[in-house]
Amino acid sequence: MNVWKEGKIGSLQIGNRFVHTATGEGLCTEKGEATPRLLERYRSLGRLGAIGLIITGHMYVEKSGRMRPGQTGIDDDALVRGLAQVVQAAKQDGSRIFAQLAHGGIMTMRTVTGKEALGPSKMTINGSDDNRALSLPEIHALIQSFADAARRAREAGFDGVQLHAAHGYGLSQFLSPYFNRREDEYGGPVENRTRIVTQILHKIKSEAGCDFPVTIKINSTDALAGGIRLEDALQSARLMEEAGAAGIEVSGGCALTQAESGPMRPVNPKTLKGACYFRDEARFFQKHMRIPVTLVGGVRTLEQAEDIISSGDAAFVGICRPLIREPDLLIRWRQRIASQTTCISCNRCLALSRTGTGVFCPHKL
Repeated sequence: MNVWKEGKIGSLQIGNRFVHTATGEGLCTEKGEATPRLLERYRSLGRLGAIGLIITGHMYVEKSGRMRPGQTGIDDDALVRGLAQVVQAAKQDGSRIFAQLAHGGIMTMRTVTGKEALGPSKMTINGSDDNRALSLPEIHALIQSFADAARRAREAGFDGVQLHAAHGYGLSQFLSPYFNRREDEYGGPVENRTRIVTQILHKIKSEAGCDFPVTIKINSTDALAGGIRLEDALQSARLMEEAGAAGIEVSGGCALTQAESGPMRPVNPKTLKGACYFRDEARFFQKHMRIPVTLVGGVRTLEQAEDIISSGDAAFVGICRPLIREPDLLIRWRQRIASQTTCISCNRCLALSRTGTGVFCPHKL
């Protein structure tokens, strides 16, 4: 299978097998509104349709779940007009675009939200216990907030949405026994811990339509003692598939794990040691699932991407940090002008996105 050939997510045709995976931009106003800098970022990513599918940075579905200064909002109908401009910029040459929907859970900070953090269970995180467990009515309200956000995404012209259920944020916390200590229908066995996601999937279909594709980004492992394991993650993913998920993106780790076990691991730019670090996990998921799996994590060369697709280890290849440094990277790969990124995986771009400065590569090309 050729990496430049069309693929499908649900009934949606994707121009090739490359996915720009979600990257928090930090480029919006304090009200979560799109800015000219955000539009320019998506305009540059959409050039010549070289990226088959663009997934936005995480958008908060409730103000209580906002994680960063400058984060994009999708919690209010008033934001739809600006989001429609993002869509128009990204789709100018034929790329598809999904909005990533998120809630920070107990990883949110009072300095950002003005409120105590809310998650599946109260616990101490990084020395702070400024959080509490969501009540059942609050969980039901959160499910509705995700559905409302998906409806806004469709109104803005997005081709689909991705639920951020990875990296130790809100939905990921429900899936993980490390974070989820509940004893009701949302805690305990895998079926219960996955319930909030499957209910969101059903609610989105009723609010945004059965033909509106929803994919899920999940952890294959939390890389934490007592966290989610690969077999449990697959069981959750299969429950999501049964509930109507159109695709799965496989990642791992969270803010509490070491860098070498997290979602943004180091890759040696010369030897490529550490590249494609979730390949085994993606292969495991794709082998046991009917819906397409996206492999993300340390893909640094065109040859690696071609081998992933031709081997059937995944249906799509996700790229994140290299497209911050080189938004036109896949144009040059398609034209065979280059075959490797110049990204050195230093993660300084992501640190900048969390400060309110906005995401960009600090190293001059």
